[in-house]
Amino acid sequence: MLIVAISVILFHLYVSKLKSSSTPNKPISNHTLGHGSTMNSEHQMGESSYVDIDYGGSSGGAD
Repeated sequence: MLIVAISVILFHLYVSKLKSSSTPNKPISNHTLGHGSTMNSEHQMGESSYVDIDYGGSSGGAD
């Protein structure tokens, strides 16, 4: 479970680095556009997966 969450986080960091390298002129704008438009569906998938795993881990630990 944790491995999957870490992989998702690392993947997003890796993509963010690639996007920043592609357009060093406006990294802030590019970052916002990347998460808002370009990677909208992919980012949402990553977020929901991470939240689901995180909550599952918390519930499992408490249980």
